[in-house]
Amino acid sequence: MENKMVIFVGSLSNKYIEAFKKEGYSIGFFRDLYDTAIDRFLPNYLHKLSFVYSINMRNKVTIGESLKSLYFNSKTLLVCVREKHVYTTALIAKSLNLDQSEFLDVSQAQYLTNKYFQRKEIAKIYPEITPEFKKIRTFHGAYTFARKFGFPVVVKPANLSKGELVNICNNIEELSRKVSYVLDHIQEVYDRDKVYRKPQVVIEEFIDGRQFSVDSYIDADGKVIHTPICKQIISHDLGFDDFQTYYSQYPSELDRREELQVLDTVEKSIKALKIVSSTTHTEVKIDTKGRCKVIEVNIRPGGFRSEMLRESFNIDHFGNFIKSLLGEPILLDNSFIQYSACPQFWADKEGNFVEIENRDQIEKLKSFNKFIIVVKKGDEVGQVNKGYGRVAYAILANKDKSILQGDLITIRNLVKIHVH
Repeated sequence: MENKMVIFVGSLSNKYIEAFKKEGYSIGFFRDLYDTAIDRFLPNYLHKLSFVYSINMRNKVTIGESLKSLYFNSKTLLVCVREKHVYTTALIAKSLNLDQSEFLDVSQAQYLTNKYFQRKEIAKIYPEITPEFKKIRTFHGAYTFARKFGFPVVVKPANLSKGELVNICNNIEELSRKVSYVLDHIQEVYDRDKVYRKPQVVIEEFIDGRQFSVDSYIDADGKVIHTPICKQIISHDLGFDDFQTYYSQYPSELDRREELQVLDTVEKSIKALKIVSSTTHTEVKIDTKGRCKVIEVNIRPGGFRSEMLRESFNIDHFGNFIKSLLGEPILLDNSFIQYSACPQFWADKEGNFVEIENRDQIEKLKSFNKFIIVVKKGDEVGQVNKGYGRVAYAILANKDKSILQGDLITIRNLVKIHVH
């Protein structure tokens, strides 16, 4: 019997691991030598792993040195679950002469997760789906952009995700304060998150409108198959001063014309970036004038989309993710079953995580599916616009939309995050 191997790069995920084990794969892990945060979680995974090997992921040279004594079958698969490891994954695939390196070009992967690069590449071919943007190094650069295009504007790092350090500026005072904060703290957040890239900051027009996301499967020839469109409610839409994903929901409740518009924008973005043999998570907005603009393309399945797609459409998202890597036919049935939603939670202030109140009451909600805390006691937590990640998320599902909507309100009131 053929020994099938998949190696995770930089991060682990139970959902991915279980999907590969179901297909008969042995699981390995290339960990970042300097990412000590993984030590808190690794013991929970060891019984599922065939091996763990430490790699110095700081740059191309150190990665090559770490791998020089290793050999793997050319059909071994590499998987990264975070954008920051896409370039590292491409370097490893090339160093080990894996078949996967044919579809994961190193020079492309080096820039593919950079939001500024994405904007430039998409704007070359499809400027109509891209807001005005500019890379900035100082407040003066941000000021001249805002003078030209007006407020509000968005300031964000080029290589971070999940809304970290993303700030909206409505006037010159906010621009001065928030640009200064981002420029002063970006290196600190890159270092904390082990993002081994030169920090870059982008300023762009704020797109006022409704936000949606689409997970898509792309084969080796560039053919794109889309999952159903997901509706996203961002905290800023509700009057807050940040960009955390307040909750995501299926179905999107778009009309057919808007659905086609969103899918066309997603497909144009994927093609402009020349992405193949991958699964993507693309975020877009339909603005107040009815135009669809791309926010960003992520080279991975969307967070928590696997649970939501299973609950709402009985789609095996991670099974299809594996099929896309292997070039096998995608199994997709978009028949709607029930509503699903994923609210996410950040701490209201900076500090060390202690606990979350009302877990027992959360589990009694009629739409309750799961509630997951993604940090450990003592971890540093805080607001998303200050560069911190989420503390917890929930999956809710119900055939009755009104019950689901009520539970979304209730769970937001129940979750109390304590820090010290």
